[in-house]
Amino acid sequence: MIKKKSEFFADFHDPAFRVELILFCSVLFILFFSAIMIFSASNITASYRFGDPFFFLKRQLIWSFLGLMMLFTGYFLSYKKWQNFSLLFMLISLLLLILVLIPSIGHSVGGARRWLRFGGVGIQPSELAKVAFIFYTADWLDRKHQVMNKNFFVFLPKIFLLMLTVCLIYLEPDLGTTVIIIAIVFSMYFIAGVSKKYIFIFWGLVLSFFAYALLSTPYRLKRVLSFLNPWQHFSDVGYQVVQSYLAIANASFLGTGIGGSKLKLLYLPESHTDFILSIIIEELGVLGSLIVFGFFLIFTYLGIKIALQTDNYFARLVAFGITFLISFQAIMNIAVVTGAIPTKGIPLPFFSFGGSSFVVSMFCIGVLLNIARESRHNIAAKISNY
Repeated sequence: MIKKKSEFFADFHDPAFRVELILFCSVLFILFFSAIMIFSASNITASYRFGDPFFFLKRQLIWSFLGLMMLFTGYFLSYKKWQNFSLLFMLISLLLLILVLIPSIGHSVGGARRWLRFGGVGIQPSELAKVAFIFYTADWLDRKHQVMNKNFFVFLPKIFLLMLTVCLIYLEPDLGTTVIIIAIVFSMYFIAGVSKKYIFIFWGLVLSFFAYALLSTPYRLKRVLSFLNPWQHFSDVGYQVVQSYLAIANASFLGTGIGGSKLKLLYLPESHTDFILSIIIEELGVLGSLIVFGFFLIFTYLGIKIALQTDNYFARLVAFGITFLISFQAIMNIAVVTGAIPTKGIPLPFFSFGGSSFVVSMFCIGVLLNIARESRHNIAAKISNY
């Protein structure tokens, strides 16, 4: 018993263990911080729509509990099990993506059919597809990395599955998630050392797809062009970005204080979801922006460190894929809020009001922690055997 206890405290002197501890504690802090900011951003809207200022906070606490359960699931189940069932996971996500497009099954909100509802709880299959594709791509690259650059035809089944997934999500419609999945796949290809000529061919197919998506849908093209001058389109597609500008401009250096936002007073749509960063900056100023940007910088650094520490090829690709998924979503959300790219329905990971995206992100943190823990134990075992 004394030996076990001493071994436990010895972990604190292990730099690899400190990586896990810092990541876990950072996520716990952000859960607490985001709950405060979600309540601050949503209480007026909740009172107006539901007669209960705590409406969204109560649900966020439920999502936080579910998210923690998924984090521990990802942590205690070995990543090797996800590799064994990666294809099944991928096929299940494809089935859900098909079901969500069926009018009698899929739930439509704001003209987009992206949700399946089970007992009043909405699930977004595209969020599951992101993680499924990370596991599937990592497993495929693990099995094919010796021959993947010898013949382009090796990629054809993989390209077909990617395009099928992308097309199903595009039909919802959800171009933002489509961009994220394609970006994840290419980042993992790059890390795995896929031939540049193959990547150029893939990019040609992707650019052709996006050109069609924009030119065939007038509202998308208008949205892309409007971000160049949102004030000119203030009455329609530029409204959210302009209100976000006003929230950030209203912040000053120290912000207006928690609860002091003016733009959350039914001016800024999605103030507790996609545009919560605007409210954080308005109310907390530079401190708020440092908390958000600092967390994602720490997460990205720790995620890359965990990926480099493991000697398992599949685990390394999964760690890189998860790190890129969450970091890229954060970059896209920040870019939307600041008007750097056209408006897309992409939540800020861990900060936006919960749901499928929040729970999936928590699960991803659990998988990262599991990879770090098993890598640390494997290194310790090798040292002891030596």
